[in-house]
Amino acid sequence: MILLLDAGNSRLKWAMLRNGVFEHGGSFEHAANAIGELASAAWSELEPPQTVLVANVAGEPFRRALNSWIKRRWKLIPEYLQSDAEAFGIRNAYREPARLGIDRWLVLLAARERYSGPLCIIDCGTAL
Repeated sequence: MILLLDAGNSRLKWAMLRNGVFEHGGSFEHAANAIGELASAAWSELEPPQTVLVANVAGEPFRRALNSWIKRRWKLIPEYLQSDAEAFGIRNAYREPARLGIDRWLVLLAARERYSGPLCIIDCGTAL
């Protein structure tokens, strides 16, 4: 099982990919200083994942806290995704491609996978 995490500015959402099948997980409001308690409550029944993939816009303190919890609990080091200059036919026009938020990059890739024509994506997070 692969645990998929989306760490936004105020909420952490998760899902699982099990044998190629996407399974809804859940979400919780987070704070870096409380991630251990929140993760323990949310994931206490989860089987140990083989991999943990993270899209993180919550910042470095959150990343350190999450790394620590996952390493203690499952003896894993999570993989953090980052925006690329180009992937799957999508070109990132940022001069420094990693500066494009990973949440926005992933939604672009997912939209292109699903739709081949023109489309408009509206991404509204905590900032709205």
